[in-house]
Amino acid sequence: MSAPKKPLSERQEFHQLADEIINARGGLRAMRKKRQKRKVSKAHRHGGNPIIVAGTIPPPEERQRVYVVGAVGHPTKIGIAKDVDTRLAALNTSSAVRLRAYFHVEVADARATEAAAHRALADYRLNGEWFDVTPEFAIETVKRLIA
Repeated sequence: MSAPKKPLSERQEFHQLADEIINARGGLRAMRKKRQKRKVSKAHRHGGNPIIVAGTIPPPEERQRVYVVGAVGHPTKIGIAKDVDTRLAALNTSSAVRLRAYFHVEVADARATEAAAHRALADYRLNGEWFDVTPEFAIETVKRLIA
């Protein structure tokens, strides 16, 4: 008979979740290849020869941010956008309450960070990207994932 398993610490849970995301996307090597393919020079976009530029930062118009939006006493949304102000304005046009951007941060892989945050808060999901958590709790979750 084996000994009972010790519960995982928050950090261990985070790393386990990150490993699951990486494996779901075909492994670390596959993710790096996909990332390299996306980093094509501007010359290629304008008809020149394709030049793979590994490790370059995408231009500002292509960078995405993970954001936390909500209103006090209402659900909180975790999403990604290139322009958080424009996204907030769009959300406010269809919202009964005035939404506020509580936090946004530029990360290397916004989609993966957003997906990890959604999985970490799955028990609190109301619908889509909306969660029944305080903005502070959502911010702490995102910060823990990017640390």
